[in-house]
Amino acid sequence: MVDGMSFLCKSVKTKNGEPRVKLIAIAKDESAYLAEWIYHHHYFGVDSFDIHVNNTADNTIEVLNKLKERFDINIIDSNGLYQQYGVHFQTQAYEMSLKGLNKKEFTHVGFLDVDEFWTPADFSKSIKDILIKNNQFDSLIFSWVIHVDEYEFSRCFRPTIKVVNDHHVKCFAKTSSSFKASIHNIVGESLDYGDCDGVSVRFSDETNSKLESIPKVLPNAFILHRAYRSELEYVSALARGRPNGSRFKNNRKGYYIPNDKFYDFVINGDALKRYYLGLDIIFHDLELDSLIAQAQRYIKDRYRSVLKLATDKTTELEKQQLVTALGNIKIPEVNIIKNKLAHELKDKIEENMQRKKHIDAIRDAAMFFDKVDDGDVAYVLMELAHKLRPEGKFIEQKFKEFSQRRSIDD
Repeated sequence: MVDGMSFLCKSVKTKNGEPRVKLIAIAKDESAYLAEWIYHHHYFGVDSFDIHVNNTADNTIEVLNKLKERFDINIIDSNGLYQQYGVHFQTQAYEMSLKGLNKKEFTHVGFLDVDEFWTPADFSKSIKDILIKNNQFDSLIFSWVIHVDEYEFSRCFRPTIKVVNDHHVKCFAKTSSSFKASIHNIVGESLDYGDCDGVSVRFSDETNSKLESIPKVLPNAFILHRAYRSELEYVSALARGRPNGSRFKNNRKGYYIPNDKFYDFVINGDALKRYYLGLDIIFHDLELDSLIAQAQRYIKDRYRSVLKLATDKTTELEKQQLVTALGNIKIPEVNIIKNKLAHELKDKIEENMQRKKHIDAIRDAAMFFDKVDDGDVAYVLMELAHKLRPEGKFIEQKFKEFSQRRSIDD
């Protein structure tokens, strides 16, 4: 261990009978954030990392290879796995790592994204302290605490940051237990789930990804989720798309709005100083500054690509997704584009309403001529209505009826 990091996980020294922890993650264009994330989790007790790299255009591999000089990292090329499994890629990546996991070497395994930081509230306990104390559980549950206080490319922690509790969870699981990994938790028969206070937990969904109720206070250990980062980084990340083929991330509901539910997470100044001393040493020794600067330029370039894509042949569905995702962003050039998309949607809605009225009128006219026994006109009008609204069940039924009647008459 390098000078300046000897304080790392003082409370638990890994030896026979004590936990060894592997963390599994997926990285797609995450090079700007990986060094801080890996350092953080090593600092708080993680021994080894499996990083599944897929569809990456930035310098992720170069950064990871640098970090491998100091940390135990298994870099896994998962492009083929992504192409094979699509929307199920993340769980399949977890399962691949679990199949290759040496259960004699690692007692516990965790599953986190690169924007999720396992964090003790006192900023001193390690994950191993918590695992030893709560060894009775198959899955140790940590709830999300959302970070809502960031600026452009800021580090994750400051002496005081604004956060808000959430009911989603992530977990660290015993490798000796029998389970399958899902996105937020493990699933299996007769598994015991508990929190860092030794209390059994209950979930509100079948995949055990959400707690029945949101914690009312800051847990003693939690997952600090950097769901937003800065406005520029948030907009840039929309270009990462989704495994379902969406060009933009379609699960974003807009940037956060400060409210009275946010509260302060206060970190001891000396503890934070020791923490960042170790990170600064890593950056210096591995000469990471230029690589991270390159990664940040990529994020800025991707931000500009989002703005260009947003105005270049977007579908109506994409317009809807972007107007929602860009909600509450204060960057002027983003708001110009969002307002333009919103106006285009409004115009399209009005156009569709007018079109609906016209088709309804044609349909109603066809029914009128049918009632006055003018079958030819009724057929021609209903045929037109069917062409204009082929998905309409009533129109389809009447068009078939008129067609059959006409063939009989002929």
